[in-house]
Amino acid sequence: MLAKERLGRLERVLGQLALEDRKIIVEGKHDRDALRELGVTNIVTIERVGTRIAETLDKDAIVLTDFDRKGRQLAERLRETLNGSGLNADMDYRREIKRYSGITAIEELPSRMEQIRKEIRER
Repeated sequence: MLAKERLGRLERVLGQLALEDRKIIVEGKHDRDALRELGVTNIVTIERVGTRIAETLDKDAIVLTDFDRKGRQLAERLRETLNGSGLNADMDYRREIKRYSGITAIEELPSRMEQIRKEIRER
């Protein structure tokens, strides 16, 4: 996929994410800060609420954990926890961001997008 197409898809995904009214669950403050830098708000961090995450939500949520082994395991646990509480854990944004960015951690997203922009400028 061309850099311009990847960037366009990432920007579209992030634009949609910024409009979401559901909580976006990330692992920590660096992930939260990276998403805020990209205009995404309504974020809750696992380090802040821990295992009580389902208790803090009143509706379905978006899971946006890292893409390493720990992040994948955490995403699965969150899905199970939320589903067990009658809530849906949306993993679609997570899959799309991984697909178009190639990052391993959410906190890398702003710099990855800038790297793609640089690739486009240099062509």
